[in-house]
Amino acid sequence: MAVDPSLASLASILDRKSIEQRTSWDDLRAFMAVAVHGSLNRAGAALKESQPTVGRRITRLESALGLVLLKRGVNTVTLTKAGQDLLRATAPMASAACEIDMVVASHRPRPDAPVRITATTSIAVFLSQQILALRGTSAPRDVLILPSRRVFDLEAGEADIALRMRSTPNAKGMLTRKLGTVVFAVYGNSSDAKLPMIMPSNQTSVSGQFAVAREVIKSRPVGPEIDEMHLRYQAIKSGVGVGCLPCFFGDPDPDLKRIYHGPSLEVREDLYLIRHERTKLDPAVEALVTALVTLFRLKRAALSGQRARQ
Repeated sequence: MAVDPSLASLASILDRKSIEQRTSWDDLRAFMAVAVHGSLNRAGAALKESQPTVGRRITRLESALGLVLLKRGVNTVTLTKAGQDLLRATAPMASAACEIDMVVASHRPRPDAPVRITATTSIAVFLSQQILALRGTSAPRDVLILPSRRVFDLEAGEADIALRMRSTPNAKGMLTRKLGTVVFAVYGNSSDAKLPMIMPSNQTSVSGQFAVAREVIKSRPVGPEIDEMHLRYQAIKSGVGVGCLPCFFGDPDPDLKRIYHGPSLEVREDLYLIRHERTKLDPAVEALVTALVTLFRLKRAALSGQRARQ
């Protein structure tokens, strides 16, 4: 029988005598908790283990690897250079563990599990501003917002609802509904022409913003590339430069002003609500979908930047 090349590669890795065979995941998890929380006591509280147990795990890990990972102080610990490098190497393992938990949860849903909404960062910010109202509609179940550009697999149950711009899936069993239009414009804390344009990346997901940025740099210097919306917002507020923000984010901020007006220097993105048809059988998801449709209808002016043009 032919073997999938990726599986053959995985088998080769698992057969190898490696560091992972001399360590345990629990010991590595204890090390990561200490690194994050800065002390054995706080790491123990996060892991629901005693401080001596965490200490023994770290000692065992250091012995297995033949490395000193932590410098122990009176009430705190700091990472050695080896510890910093190990933390960087183990971070993907922690991420993979979270993904495993998500997959397991999707196939063993609990009646009290939160309704999960995945959205891009900018839309996630908008949702977080309305979270109290949204939680009320799905009660007693909570609402969990998952900000990500990654396209979650709704069929596999990684999320219950996806809010996405422009692209919509054609997969069988998916239900799609347009919620409205989100407009992005160029903002700054000053209209000073010397302020550079903070550039987004030229990725498909932000290609409209990149096109606007190319127009702006015809009359302004080129600034740093900042793709993450929160960091870009802080940079604009701090006077690093001007840049694209969603209008619902930029218009209410008294420290910011719209630098350019007109359709050619705006980005208009259609926003869609996507879910699997089986969620129609879930009353909490149904109630939340209705609430989202109502919310985006009521906030249409803010989302499309109409207030700034009036």
